[in-house]
Amino acid sequence: MRILLTGSTGFVGRHLERALRERGHEVVGCARGAAPVHCDFTRDHRPEDWLGRVTGMDVVINAAGIAREQGAQSFAALHERAPAALFTACEQAGVGRVIQISVLGADPAADDPWLRSRGRSDADLAARPLDWLILRPSIVHGEGGASTGFLRALAALPWVPLVGDGGQMLQPVHVDDLVRAVVQAVECGEPRCQVLDCVGAEPVTLARVLARWRAWLGAGRWRALPVAPRLARAGAALAGRLHVAPVNGSMVDLLRRGSTAPVEPFERGFGWRPRGFAGALAARPSSEAELWHARLYGLRPLLRFALAFFWIWTGLVSALLHPPQASLDLLASAGLTAAPAVTALYGLALVDVLLGLALLAGWRVREVAWIQVVMMAGYTLGAGLLLPQLWIDPFGPLSKNLPLIVATLMLIAMEGPRRCSTSD
Repeated sequence: MRILLTGSTGFVGRHLERALRERGHEVVGCARGAAPVHCDFTRDHRPEDWLGRVTGMDVVINAAGIAREQGAQSFAALHERAPAALFTACEQAGVGRVIQISVLGADPAADDPWLRSRGRSDADLAARPLDWLILRPSIVHGEGGASTGFLRALAALPWVPLVGDGGQMLQPVHVDDLVRAVVQAVECGEPRCQVLDCVGAEPVTLARVLARWRAWLGAGRWRALPVAPRLARAGAALAGRLHVAPVNGSMVDLLRRGSTAPVEPFERGFGWRPRGFAGALAARPSSEAELWHARLYGLRPLLRFALAFFWIWTGLVSALLHPPQASLDLLASAGLTAAPAVTALYGLALVDVLLGLALLAGWRVREVAWIQVVMMAGYTLGAGLLLPQLWIDPFGPLSKNLPLIVATLMLIAMEGPRRCSTSD
């Protein structure tokens, strides 16, 4: 079959595209900034934007979506306007089947804007004269998932933070089980015109999820740190604004309500039951790389902020706080005097501050970090040749550059490159 898959570079989309190709289907991936077909859910809000893409397709699968709004990526644009245009184009092109991957709890009347936008899109599709299927997965875990990485990182902390006592009920489903359901729906044409919750075999508490992940990672003895819900919400909101974790305050509110559903309707529709969280986790052992990732997850933003502070503070000290004559005397001993020395002093201080601010804002982190590495190497080499006495200075103005360069290279390695996606 010819299948158009939106959100093909996202977590679910990547797994789904691979599985469909392995089954012999021709999959046309469609995502923002990605080949072979570029689409932009923030702009493609007219049926004519989609008509050429869906024409000739046997199945269209919408796996695009976001959990947090950011810039032009709004819930209304990505979950309502773009899918509505896509569905209209499917009607006009006579697409045989449309499958939407939504979220558990989606409801047009929901208080939460994320669930409300998803619910409105589901209701829109269900009202159309199409052969449709809507799957509403709970938390999807598996390799490459943003939420998986975040929860594993929490589980690997020395003290594992819990919202309250961690008794919130979840029903995670493994990405392989979700993909299996979609592939079956594509190939068998059943179930059709249904909305089915896709959840794991049994509910499990948040504390149990984190404890099992900690044991799976081999991260040591379980030690819990209960966090007041209000404080957890504030922390999640801050982490979201700083773009250091795929969470926000609303997600904590949703977590407190729980995320579960009966598994029997899914079982009746597909003829099999998804695995429970423990069973899916036991399907394979963890690797050392996964433990490293979990432990470094929270250190990456801390490293970025620390390096940003270093560059900003260095620039401010050089330009404003350190006696300028002392700095000019040091430059003079290296052969730089008068206007060139003043220009170098304040020009380089300004560059330091700007690079630090760029790093703090998370703007082109890899490129900025490489510039910093080159500058530190240049500082070290130049000063080491012109001012060799600095090598034996007890405060180590040159020797400190060596671990800073290594730390910056580590940030570059951890930072990416990132996949272009809105559906992790």
